[in-house]
Amino acid sequence: MSSNHTKNINFYDNVENFYKKHSDLLLILEERMSDDFNIPKKIFRDAMKRTLSEVLEGGPKKFLWTKEVSLKYKALYYLAMILFLFNSFFGKKIKEPISRKIAFDMWNINAYEFYRGILSLLNKNDVLFYITDNPNSFKKIDSEIIKVNASKYLYDPHVSMKIFKTQFLSFSFYRNLSKQLNVNIVHIVLNIFRTIAIYSTHAKEISCYAMISAGDNYFNSLRYSIYKKNGIKNIVLLQNGLRTGEWANDSVDLYTYCDYYFGFGMDQINIQKGMVCKNKIPFGSLKLDLTLSKYQNFQRKEKFDIVFLASYEENDTPYIKVKTYEKILNNLCRFKKKYPNLRVYYSDKVRKLKSIKYNLMIDKLNSNGIVCYSRNINNSYEAILSSSVVLFYRTTIGLEALAMDKPVLNLNYDEDRIPISQEHYQSVLTSPSFNEFENRVLSLLHSREDNDKYDNKELKHSYMNNSSYKNLPKDLLDIVFKNYAPEKNSS
Repeated sequence: MSSNHTKNINFYDNVENFYKKHSDLLLILEERMSDDFNIPKKIFRDAMKRTLSEVLEGGPKKFLWTKEVSLKYKALYYLAMILFLFNSFFGKKIKEPISRKIAFDMWNINAYEFYRGILSLLNKNDVLFYITDNPNSFKKIDSEIIKVNASKYLYDPHVSMKIFKTQFLSFSFYRNLSKQLNVNIVHIVLNIFRTIAIYSTHAKEISCYAMISAGDNYFNSLRYSIYKKNGIKNIVLLQNGLRTGEWANDSVDLYTYCDYYFGFGMDQINIQKGMVCKNKIPFGSLKLDLTLSKYQNFQRKEKFDIVFLASYEENDTPYIKVKTYEKILNNLCRFKKKYPNLRVYYSDKVRKLKSIKYNLMIDKLNSNGIVCYSRNINNSYEAILSSSVVLFYRTTIGLEALAMDKPVLNLNYDEDRIPISQEHYQSVLTSPSFNEFENRVLSLLHSREDNDKYDNKELKHSYMNNSSYKNLPKDLLDIVFKNYAPEKNSS
């Protein structure tokens, strides 16, 4: 998960304003695409907005913010047309879709970890895995479940022919539009053509009452519309990481489409502007639910007053700022020095390669009395359970600590909109002042000692709502299949 970390840029407003300013030109594009592919104009509009939000100021694809369309793009355009022509004759011919009650989107091997709890409640004959990653990665997983493998370059012949026929002579139109909008529209429409081809092929391969995906930020309006027009009745998305209202893993988390969205919490859902979804449910994290089940009888072997959840990077990233991290650690060291009787733990992931810079940082923490390793603590979850108060800068596990009923303080010195909104004053600190740091940490420690004064129900509902559901996998299935009626075979 990554964030642009440019707090003064609102990507949703940017794209909405751009679209409004250039509505006359973009409407021509909408109407053309709608006629060519029988796609509702709103669906194409939101697909374009989603793409443009990555291109405009501060976006990860800002290299497309140009009116110049080089010869390279002309060559790419016609190579793509040749690929679609090839698929028109030699593409993936699908006779009948494989039908099951429920399909799981296997966009990579990590997806399986999100689905374990749900799968344990299902009859394997009702399930299929739709694999869009390397099929070899899934060979040893649930061999009794049918697996359908998607192809990256072989598309349905009918949609391939439609793309070729309608778009072969359109390069000049898109190039001219690029000049007028100052955006490389050729690059954008090539991705749209491929999206239409891929998802039209997917939709003809499988049929199900519900497709569940933890690749939530990959479901744009086109994918949703194409899947729904064919044999997939409900799209069910599970939030798989912190959402910023900007982008995650090179895919923007705006203009998401689905029928059910099971988010970490209500604020984490609402920050995803442009989402079209009838059922937005602040549900918590299924993956966290599985993890916490292992710690139901956890016996603390060592006690700490404070744990800081590390998010160390050697250099600035779109999400982590080195100078900010240094300010946080300086305050932590100063606090420990002033209150030597309080035990402070620095919880980091296992690092096989440790640089000189990293080792110097650890030496500094150790010299100030902060514990950086304990044989009694194997991971950050055990560190949280062994501590009274949780501090963090940028890590999803900081929100997960809320579901573990811990007071948390997000040290948001960058004044970003995430992880915790500044509206929740109790749990976020934007000032790098040591005095403020000291007062806030002491306040949380005192609130932990007096349980009557600390109530994080609102925070959990906003950011990590696991505790509101007793059995997340079962509750999810009950919600999705509430109105399910098995189809009767016609005689």
